[in-house]
Amino acid sequence: MRSRTFILGATVLAVAATGLSAPSFAAKAKLTPEQRAERMIKPLDTSGDSKVSLQELQARISANFKSFDANGNGEISREEMEAKRQAFREARKTWREARAKTSAKRRSPSSGRCAPPCCQACGRALSPASMPTATDR
Repeated sequence: MRSRTFILGATVLAVAATGLSAPSFAAKAKLTPEQRAERMIKPLDTSGDSKVSLQELQARISANFKSFDANGNGEISREEMEAKRQAFREARKTWREARAKTSAKRRSPSSGRCAPPCCQACGRALSPASMPTATDR
């Protein structure tokens, strides 16, 4: 009888501890406005001074423009824009498939982590933050 009481008490204590800790884990996932700002500035700040200068921003815009300008003539045509949009669609599809595959692997006990898929348009690794948004469609 005593062991039953102990097991029941330990189970209740474990459930209570899990219920109390769950909200704190959920709260950690939400970023503060300062953290979001830092996430936006970090990729643009090439000098490492935690500020984005006009030159740093122009360099990023120039690099992005060059990625769209496939023939290098200094202009982006409708065809180049559509080709880039199609490349983004394919990259998103590849990323989603890999994410679904990784999720399925994580469910099995012997799985390892997969590397993120590579963007077919530019060759860099994809992450949710680097994926185009609904406004890019």
